[in-house]
Amino acid sequence: MKLSHIQAIVAVADAGSICHSAQALGETQSALTKQVRQVEVETGLALFVCFPCIALWLVQVMT
Repeated sequence: MKLSHIQAIVAVADAGSICHSAQALGETQSALTKQVRQVEVETGLALFVCFPCIALWLVQVMT
């Protein structure tokens, strides 16, 4: 996992959307989506729940 992946996850969690976080980071939505997806695949966890046209919610993982 790269530092940029962690920054992407934090930005999405803070902004509540891929669109707003991509703008804040100066990246495209697709690039940011790929970064988040790579972390999800690498960890085997779904980090966000997507509600189209509303927002993204950070998934709480119980350990």
